Amino acid sequence: MEEAKNYNCWISSLCKEYLFGTILEVGSGIGTFTKEWLEIDNIDYVVALEIGGNCISELEYRLSHRNNLSIVNQDVCALNDKYYNYFDAVVSINVLEHIEEEEKALQNIYLSLKKNGYFVLYLPAFQSIFGRTDQELSHFRRYKVI
Repeated sequence: MEEAKNYNCWISSLCKEYLFGTILEVGSGIGTFTKEWLEIDNIDYVVALEIGGNCISELEYRLSHRNNLSIVNQDVCALNDKYYNYFDAVVSINVLEHIEEEEKALQNIYLSLKKNGYFVLYLPAFQSIFGRTDQELSHFRRYKVI
């Protein structure tokens, strides 16, 4: 998906106005959006949460030189309590559908946010079109549009 420049630019533009201070990116992948967040003036620090070993290696290769970034190999469902009430904003793009324990993930995200913090969530919609591609991508679900 990194090659889908216009798509990624559009998603990034939807998120930017809600991201500030110290942010948590849940499911950073190879850093497609992480590098965007690191360039936003009002973002002080990014914690990139990722569990895929190959993704972590690529994240470290691309971005470990940044002093405003921590790459953390941890599942959001097991988020360390040191991060509770820690973040001004949390962003997650096309990740929650991969997490079997979505309620636990959402609970930990909620606990990690400071009062009046933002949670920016981008997900695939329409469970009615859940199909082979979703299964191949290890999706557990799609979501309703509200």
